[in-house]
Amino acid sequence: MEERIKILDKASEDIEFQALLKEGARRDIKFFVNMFCWTYDPRNEVKKRNIPFILYDYQEELLDWLEERLKKLEDGLIEKSRDMGVTWVGMVWILWHWLFEDSFSAHIGSRKQEYVDKTGDINTLFERLRYLLRYLPDFLKPVGFWWQKHSNFMRLVNPERNSIITGESTNDNFGRQARATVCWLDEFASWEHSEAAWASVSQVTPVKIVVSTPKGKNNAFARLRFESSIKIFTLHWSRHPFKDNEWYEKIKKEKIMTSQEIAQELDIDYTTSAGNPVFADFRKEKHTGEFQVNPFKPIFRGWDFGYHHPAVVFAQFDDFERLIVLDEIMGEDILLEVFVKDYVLGKYKNHQGRFVDFCDPAGSHKNDVSEKTSIEILNSCGIYPIWRKSEIGEGLTIIRKMLIEDRAGKPAIMIDKRCKVLIDGFLGGYHYPEKTEGKPEKELPEKDGYYEHLMDALRYIVVNTKTMFEVKKGVRSEEARKGREYTGY
Repeated sequence: MEERIKILDKASEDIEFQALLKEGARRDIKFFVNMFCWTYDPRNEVKKRNIPFILYDYQEELLDWLEERLKKLEDGLIEKSRDMGVTWVGMVWILWHWLFEDSFSAHIGSRKQEYVDKTGDINTLFERLRYLLRYLPDFLKPVGFWWQKHSNFMRLVNPERNSIITGESTNDNFGRQARATVCWLDEFASWEHSEAAWASVSQVTPVKIVVSTPKGKNNAFARLRFESSIKIFTLHWSRHPFKDNEWYEKIKKEKIMTSQEIAQELDIDYTTSAGNPVFADFRKEKHTGEFQVNPFKPIFRGWDFGYHHPAVVFAQFDDFERLIVLDEIMGEDILLEVFVKDYVLGKYKNHQGRFVDFCDPAGSHKNDVSEKTSIEILNSCGIYPIWRKSEIGEGLTIIRKMLIEDRAGKPAIMIDKRCKVLIDGFLGGYHYPEKTEGKPEKELPEKDGYYEHLMDALRYIVVNTKTMFEVKKGVRSEEARKGREYTGY
């Protein structure tokens, strides 16, 4: 700080020295930030809220990584723990290019308009940009810049360089009309229209930077992270110089954050971060393993239909009547007939026992994808499923009981380790919706369009096999005796 003061005092009386400093700032973003920039932390006492922006080592690495993405004209993904200063680093990177690069253009966005720009709110992207610009020495500010003219709502113009920064909140057509040098998509995992926005922004620029803490796996941020070749930069809290295991354990011990918040905001956990898990008693070390197919026992197949993610779960009962979930198959944007013939029929094709199929009762209804019902399509492939209507909660209750029931020293349900999506679902990917203030909590799991399909397929197995065992033992539930109708999804 003393060095800053000395240098700026000298610059205030020496125009040639100002020019040297400006050239140094133009050439080196780290020099620019460490020597001239300020950041703001409203959590500090009033006199200490304006803080010299001195980069931590990991923030310097992040700036190098961002520069590499821009030079190579490629997209990048930043997964981060909370409170790592990533957005401040991103905004100072964009501002530096806006200050010193001719015709530079950035388009920045977040999940809500009030997070993009709101006068006086330092938590918004544009107010951080304005703060950074406002606290720069005058000789670094653009020639001809006038706040009232060049700083508008979600818009910042550099008249000297003909550079511009624009903003937008999430929507299906995000950035469609824009053309930019770089796009910054903040907290992208929380965007309501993330897939549509990503598709829309694809033509805006070859350099799209998506930034977020995780929020489950059913969003474009997670898909890009795990299913694409995008360049990834990970910022875990442990890289922060003022955070250590003692700090982390204190947060857990004093319950400063819930376990879900810790998973999402600190641990970069894509599974637990999704929400309150439906199956809280599931433990990976207890309920998973490696299993072999019994060639003489029947294999149960549970079917959940749909064009986007048709799903099948394979399971068997072992000699102790434990349900062993052997495998899973989930398609993506595929017709049911193709899914069955190309992916399902070949699975365990040499099995000597029989297959018993259970499915979604809605499969008996026609849809707008095919002239046949889903069950008719299965029939045409030689598959004749059994189904019965049941409440969603019935199947969930059966699975919960199986998770805690002991059969010969093991739980009544076990999942093979190859069932990665199902396991992630049990760990929290399959979850209840977040509670909305002022509204009652929903009792049914989130219809997430991803985990729900394999979970439903498993639910059809447990509901129907439970009925089979009750009939076999001569004990039928009240619902079965009365033949009551239930609705599933």
